[in-house]
Amino acid sequence: MRKALPVGIALLFAIVNAKAQSSTVAAATDLGFWQPEPAIPGSPAQIGIGANPMAQGAGLSPFGNGEQPVLRFAGDNGPQNLFTFSLSDDTGYDDNLFGSDQARARDFFTSVGPRVTFVTARQRLTFDFDYAPFFEMYKQYSGRDSVDQSLALDAAAELSPRFQLRVREYGSEFYYGLLGGNGEQVVGGLGPPGVASPYFINPNTRNIMSTSRVDLVFNKSARTSINVFGGFTTLNYKNLGTTGTYPSLEAPSGGLSYSYALTARGKFSATYSYMKSVYTGSLNPPRFQTQSVSLSYAYQISNALSVSFFGGPQYTRTRETLVIPFPPFGFLLIPEDRLEWNWSGGASVQRVTPVSTISLSASKYVSSGGALAAAIDFTSGELAISRRLTLGWTGTAGLHYMQARSLSFGGLPGGSYNIQYGNLGFQHKLTERATVRLNYAGTRQRHGLGTTLAYADLDRNRASVGIDWQIGKAHLGH
Repeated sequence: MRKALPVGIALLFAIVNAKAQSSTVAAATDLGFWQPEPAIPGSPAQIGIGANPMAQGAGLSPFGNGEQPVLRFAGDNGPQNLFTFSLSDDTGYDDNLFGSDQARARDFFTSVGPRVTFVTARQRLTFDFDYAPFFEMYKQYSGRDSVDQSLALDAAAELSPRFQLRVREYGSEFYYGLLGGNGEQVVGGLGPPGVASPYFINPNTRNIMSTSRVDLVFNKSARTSINVFGGFTTLNYKNLGTTGTYPSLEAPSGGLSYSYALTARGKFSATYSYMKSVYTGSLNPPRFQTQSVSLSYAYQISNALSVSFFGGPQYTRTRETLVIPFPPFGFLLIPEDRLEWNWSGGASVQRVTPVSTISLSASKYVSSGGALAAAIDFTSGELAISRRLTLGWTGTAGLHYMQARSLSFGGLPGGSYNIQYGNLGFQHKLTERATVRLNYAGTRQRHGLGTTLAYADLDRNRASVGIDWQIGKAHLGH
């Protein structure tokens, strides 16, 4: 899949000069089906692209298909056919630099770096690209200085009147945790329930994550579409300090989804997905595979309000190595397989108006626990709010709760851990090219009974003020 990514991008560009829009998509528009809007990436720490309507087929985007909720105001279509180059500068305070409550380190920091965005929407091609490297410097702990980076890509092309191709990629490199940079975003996955979701915090580590996905959509009619998809996730660590060696993660995935628009406002889908997780870099790395069948229904109640639901069974096979003390010879290593059935499920609701957006979601499914655990039963809930304020200010707020119960029984510690995360931000456009930002993010992680991961308990608060300067902008035509 990693090799397929540049091939897919080349195919997308090969179609940029096509002149006609397909009759299938036009027919869907005539039926009045609601189309999701593409996301607008934010600051360097907030990169994320989602909800590309061309690759969705006609109609709603059912919950559980890998799309992230997009906080945008009604009528805000975002920039189109634009290339921009900007510079961001943030100054702030972090009260837990190394992710350890036992040896807590606090310091002021300065983060500066460029950002390149390229957004184009043609009749048969959409292409969103956002890349932001940034250098983070600390006043006292200069050893913590680092060059972090985030990259997001979402491209889709109409290959023929019935076939569409979509390529997505998210990559990041930053120090420990769910968050990169100033911590405005929790990173989500690009796949359905069961794919790798590295929601965890590894203290004092540097995380390198890459997630890619390729979709081929066949529009059988204005109401019916079939989507074949495949993805690949990698998660690596370095600069581990004294916390030990974490295994790296490689997780290929794939599946098939069938969607049918029951009405102009309601859409049904059925999805089969498969994920295999392999952990490398340890003496006896565990591995597991999960198969899921999910049924989903999304309904547009009004122009402002939409809801969606999903649920279905999951079948997980875990292979680990039991480590049994065997004196006086040391340890006895016994490979062991474990089969388990679980249920996935979730729901979301979103309200969008010209002045505010509210998104509420909750889900439960078996996924990958990264390095703290192998297979996990993952439960999460998220509330995100964005609102236009007075005097030209815009405010955003988010609350996130995540709990992971390990299905591990041998090679890695079992038990559970949970994370509570909240963020608050304000931004104001000072001039045509300058925007000021105020951000706060707070994180709390705790381990549960039955695990030896006490060192993973931590609290972190991070606040900053920053400014974005748009240095250059080029319109790419219509």
